[in-house]
Amino acid sequence: MRLLLGCFIALCSYVTVASATTEIIMGYRTTAKMPYIHAEPSDDGFYFELYDEAAKRIGAKLKVVRLPKLRVLIALEAGEIDFYPGFAFDEERAKYAYWVPNGTYQRDVAITLKGRPLMTQATSLDGLTQLVALGNPDYLVGRDTSQMDQLTVSELDVGRAMTFLRRGRADFYVYEEDTLRYFLKTEGSSDMMIHPQFVDRSSPSWAGFSRNSALFEGQENPAYDPNLPLAWNNMPMRLVPGSVIDEFQQALHQMEMEGWTQALYRKYFE
Repeated sequence: MRLLLGCFIALCSYVTVASATTEIIMGYRTTAKMPYIHAEPSDDGFYFELYDEAAKRIGAKLKVVRLPKLRVLIALEAGEIDFYPGFAFDEERAKYAYWVPNGTYQRDVAITLKGRPLMTQATSLDGLTQLVALGNPDYLVGRDTSQMDQLTVSELDVGRAMTFLRRGRADFYVYEEDTLRYFLKTEGSSDMMIHPQFVDRSSPSWAGFSRNSALFEGQENPAYDPNLPLAWNNMPMRLVPGSVIDEFQQALHQMEMEGWTQALYRKYFE
């Protein structure tokens, strides 16, 4: 009888674990970034479809939490949310984050009102004012910004950024090229100008996972080179093979190899 009872308890335990669905929490600010994600309360857009598909492929469920940008970053660092969907690399964030390529690529550019001379990496920033979203990375690393001003704004979406530029509150804004061009196209804005050679920053797009997340399992990275700068692909730690985030990363990679990700990109951007 005791043996039968023990077997029954063990079977019940197995069923409970096997039927429990892992929840992967994506955090994002409350404002829109079209066509990646709508403003709160809607989570529809490229990000949700992409990461929801990856979660489904590993038997997990995607949950979305919307908070003001600074609070999202605080929650990410604490591990209260698992990842941020489009997370640019910088060394400050490397203290708590781990980067997973999502199968897309991005280039950062500057945008200004029309009529300004074309800006390049050689353009002096003296006397200019850069519009900056609170919580965004430093897009001008290595540039001389000592004689430049910054206007930092919380919860800044592209539409508000254009308003600040039109009102003369700032001279330029740096952001992802695809998002800016999508806005100009859909809004019919003809008074703005993109400067594609202003920033030397073209790279894969990443999901930024919190190393303090309960889902994160890391181990020493034998390929890490301490003599090189920290980078998304030169970190002291790597994912444990077979862990939840590793499986999620492999699903994203497989989606890219299948052409699934590019088809989704065309659906939203073309």
